[in-house]
Amino acid sequence: MKRALVPVTIAAMLFAMAPAVALAASPSPSPSSSTSPSASAAAATPTPTPTPTPTPTPTPTPTPTPTPTPSSQPTATPTPTPSGTTSPPAPAATPAPTAPPAPVPSPTSDAAAQRLIEQARQQLGSGVADALSIVQQLAVTLNQNANQQTQLQNQIDSSQAKIDSLNREIQQLDDQISTTQDQIDTERTEIGILARYLYVQPDALLLRLLRAGNVRDMVTQTSDLTAAALRADSLEQKLNSDLAKEQQDQTDRQHAADQEQAAQDQLNSAMSQLQDLQSQEQGSSDQLQSAIDDTRSTLDGLNTRGASITQDVVDMLLQDQQQLIATAEQEVWQQAQLWATLNSSAIPAPPATTLGGTRTGPAGAVFAWPIQGAVLTQGFGPSTLSIEPSMFGFAHFHTGLDLASPAPRITAAADGVVAAVGQGSTGYGNYVIIAHGAGLVTLYGHLSVTMATVGKTVTQGQQIGVEGSTGNSTGVHLHFEVRLNGTPVDPSPYLRPLTGA
Repeated sequence: MKRALVPVTIAAMLFAMAPAVALAASPSPSPSSSTSPSASAAAATPTPTPTPTPTPTPTPTPTPTPTPTPSSQPTATPTPTPSGTTSPPAPAATPAPTAPPAPVPSPTSDAAAQRLIEQARQQLGSGVADALSIVQQLAVTLNQNANQQTQLQNQIDSSQAKIDSLNREIQQLDDQISTTQDQIDTERTEIGILARYLYVQPDALLLRLLRAGNVRDMVTQTSDLTAAALRADSLEQKLNSDLAKEQQDQTDRQHAADQEQAAQDQLNSAMSQLQDLQSQEQGSSDQLQSAIDDTRSTLDGLNTRGASITQDVVDMLLQDQQQLIATAEQEVWQQAQLWATLNSSAIPAPPATTLGGTRTGPAGAVFAWPIQGAVLTQGFGPSTLSIEPSMFGFAHFHTGLDLASPAPRITAAADGVVAAVGQGSTGYGNYVIIAHGAGLVTLYGHLSVTMATVGKTVTQGQQIGVEGSTGNSTGVHLHFEVRLNGTPVDPSPYLRPLTGA
């Protein structure tokens, strides 16, 4: 009964003295305050103001790390020189976004192709006409496949960017939840201490009140209890606010996790479709190359004298051949871009800026020669070879250096991570692509043997293949290509002069 009556008594007395209590409790305690030491200790603890619950905002997606993809819009048009060495585009102050794939020549339109095929049937016979029909169908199929791959690559880039953004948002929410939980634990502990303090005070308080000689002394005696009660109320409000914030953060986190899973499902679906299309493209490329070769052989075996469309047929085959090469090379860079998109954190720091005897390239990097004792058989720049792609405003442009050497060992030009390895009967043939950081990528093409694995780190001078003549090659050599932010650049400034190399 004693404890039940005491709070009632205290409440009645405090109600009667409300103005005086409010007056005594409102000032913040100071060293000159007349309140008791216990009251000063309780009131000295700052009362935290409940903070509004922030709404997590997804972190903006940063500018994508440049990935090894060909560019249809080069940074600058190189000016060719007789030596074949041209100045590459200067690097931007900040890495440029991933460049779009280079345009792939379209096959001859259906109407024009059908007219040419019918004329060939009349002038050259059904054999050539049927062969041309097969070539045209395969060329159209290959072009459609390439367009679908480009669309899927864009979808993959978008899905991965969304996943990266959601991962950052989830990490931010996890940090907020952890911080809020720590605050909640602290507030609960303080409330527990204050609750025990308020519970054991009534006995001592009643005695203080009975001994007080006047109202002023009674207010002084009860100030510590009043301050503790106000502190407990403030903590309770802050606790409720933090609990609500934590619950909202957890709800937001679950929503972000659901979105991430949906984006991951889209990514997996797009990658599966892309792999199927790449497999189909390989088969279509081989068939188209065989069909073009067969048609040329058939045409060479005929007496075409007097046939006015012979040159038109040859031009059609050449156009389809160029499309085949461009599509094959585009797929190579798409594979490297796909790896870079999914493994951006694995791309290393830029190569060292100094190396004995080497010059510094546009990105501040230096490369060792990928093959020793080489002779330059074709430089970087405009070319008369019909198999070279259209680029930089030229009908045919050689995008790298062709190096021939009796020493067939091919080595990495600098430290990096292998972004792509592949084999093919056209384009680059058997190839290795290495990402070096800062938007720099090197390609080693026409190899007879590849000796590298995607995702593995390689060091400068490490063997990655053997010189060969695979793909569209006119002889045994190495095609060495350097791309900066997706744009082909002259490898020469990255290397020692060839003399004495």
